[in-house]
Amino acid sequence: MSKIGNIIKKLLLCFAVFIAVFFAIGIFFLFYNSYRCTRVPVYKTVMTDCKVVQQEGQSKGRTEMNQELQKFMDNFGIKTLNCFLFQGHPQRPVYCILMVGDVPANADFSEYAPKKYALKSNKRLFSTLKICGDDPRENEFCLKLEYCLFDTWVFVYRNHIVFEIVTENPTFLQRDEKKQAFLEQYIAPRKK
Repeated sequence: MSKIGNIIKKLLLCFAVFIAVFFAIGIFFLFYNSYRCTRVPVYKTVMTDCKVVQQEGQSKGRTEMNQELQKFMDNFGIKTLNCFLFQGHPQRPVYCILMVGDVPANADFSEYAPKKYALKSNKRLFSTLKICGDDPRENEFCLKLEYCLFDTWVFVYRNHIVFEIVTENPTFLQRDEKKQAFLEQYIAPRKK
C-alpha cells in the first residue's frame, strides 16, 4: 500500500508543479502583453489636411468641444498628423489614439495654463515621440496643456504637439482597414 501512496504523492506533486509553472507563464504573458500595449503601436498612419470628425448623435457639449479642438489645430497651423493607435489594455478592446503634429518653436500656449509633465509618466507618449524622431529622456518634462476636452489631452514637447484620446470599441480591431476606419471616427482627411 505504501508504494501506491508514494506514486500518488509523486503524481500530485508533479501536477502541483505543472499548475504552478502554467500559472507563472500566464502571469509572465499578462505583464509582457501589458508592457507591449503601452510601448508599441498596433497601427500608424499619416493624415494631411485633416479635420476633427463630428459624429452623428453626439451630445451638444461634445460637438462644441470638437469644434474647439478643430479651432485649436487651425490656430496653430497643424495640417499634418502622424497618427498612432495603441492597444490600451491586453484583455479589453480599449485603444489610445496619439496624434502628433508640428508647431512653431515660438508658439504661445500661455492661455492654456501649461504645466510641467514628466515624460516617464506616460509610456505611450514617450514611445510616440521616439517614433517621430525625437530623442526624449525619461527624466525630461514636456508641457501638459490644461485643455482636457472630454477624452482629449494635449502635450507639447519641443516642436511637437501630441493629442491623446482614450476610447473603447465593442470588439478588438484585427485588420488595418478596421483600424483606419476606427481612427477616422475621430480624425479624417478633409477631402475624403
